[in-house]
Amino acid sequence: MSDPAHDPAHVTATEHGIVRVFHLSYAVSMEIGHMGTLDGLATALGVPELDGRDVQIVALAEVREMGLTEFLKLGYEISEDEIEPLRAELDGLQGKVAILRTGAFGGRDVHLATDKGARLIAAVKEGGARPPTLAHADRPAEGARGTLGAPESKRRPSDAAMSGRVATVALLVLFALVALMVWIGG
Repeated sequence: MSDPAHDPAHVTATEHGIVRVFHLSYAVSMEIGHMGTLDGLATALGVPELDGRDVQIVALAEVREMGLTEFLKLGYEISEDEIEPLRAELDGLQGKVAILRTGAFGGRDVHLATDKGARLIAAVKEGGARPPTLAHADRPAEGARGTLGAPESKRRPSDAAMSGRVATVALLVLFALVALMVWIGG
């Protein structure tokens, strides 16, 4: 198993960019297929719930020609150095696997059970995964300082502006009257 800098069965609340591959037992894969939820996988991993946006269930028969290692390299940008030592084991699997990004655990600190129907095969670094930008405590918050004053009151329109508006309305009324007279007379 690749070393993601800690115990691969432990997910920290601040972890980012780790992809875990679990080989699913027949019972867990059938439960996922029949129930249409990830509840069986969550139970097998010993976590309360999983975020489905970061979980992919793969039937290995569907990627047989490509192989699971190539699937991971292309789909998750796993580096060749990271995946090569796992190639024989990954490409030798049958059945279904669950591929989980760190986000699947909802930012919780969890220790995964790997003996209840989901066997941890690999934990590798996802390519292109940048650490999230957390609170900007190191940057001054200039925009948050001070108090807001009372809003400036709107200026009253000048007499010339008001005269212009009155003249425009008067011309529109005259135009409408002329048009009405032409229509009646025509």
